[in-house]
Amino acid sequence: MPLGAPLKPLSFFHSERVHISTPNKYEFQYVQQPLRLTCFDVAVRTHNDAHVALSPGPQDTAGMIEIVLGGHQNTRSWISTSKMGEPVASTHTAKILS
Repeated sequence: MPLGAPLKPLSFFHSERVHISTPNKYEFQYVQQPLRLTCFDVAVRTHNDAHVALSPGPQDTAGMIEIVLGGHQNTRSWISTSKMGEPVASTHTAKILS
């Protein structure tokens, strides 16, 4: 799928892979959590600032968790409890993304 292609609501089954392509904008594409999902893997392809949101609903909410990989020009990664929130955990991760 080309970068920034329009997306439709996604659903997936156990062991199915879901590919999401987003433009260089700070907007999340939400995917419905499958029933009985207990864990998932994330792979990203970018040079910096990979953002993953975990949210109770299909929108940015006060109860969401944001995970940032390779932020601050690919030098830091952190977890916050809201979009653009203050990190509750942060670590130096120079060149974690390539």
